[in-house]
Amino acid sequence: MYRYVAILAATATLGACANLVSTSSIRTAETKWHASEIQDYSFTLLVGSQIRSTACSPDPEVAVEVRGEKTVKFGTCSPESEMAQRFGSIPKIFATIRSNRQDRPPRFLVRFENSLGYPESIDANYSRWMTDHAVQYYVRDFRRLE
Repeated sequence: MYRYVAILAATATLGACANLVSTSSIRTAETKWHASEIQDYSFTLLVGSQIRSTACSPDPEVAVEVRGEKTVKFGTCSPESEMAQRFGSIPKIFATIRSNRQDRPPRFLVRFENSLGYPESIDANYSRWMTDHAVQYYVRDFRRLE
């Protein structure tokens, strides 16, 4: 009986880990990003959730611009807004990923761009029982600026 309980516990633990981005994946991607030494860039942050707009845009897309590693544009919000502090630059997105991962939500998956390492998508569900806590973030149209 004890062996079956141990197997069930191990399976549940492994299943939970499969729904959580690994710290080594985050570290590897962040190392690639820092190695690129990109300081000026723009991207579109697409927020996918049941709410079809964000506080910083009338639709789910937020235009972001970073100059000298500082957020200078974040949709219609100030670069000092709470959402911009979480998603206003690639380093801020990495910090958000690390912080959210520590909370061990039921699902927190991240896909990283292969060559530069920036996060391309975050698929998160913050509640095991409620579907309206699921949200996806996508970094689209990434461009290095001159």
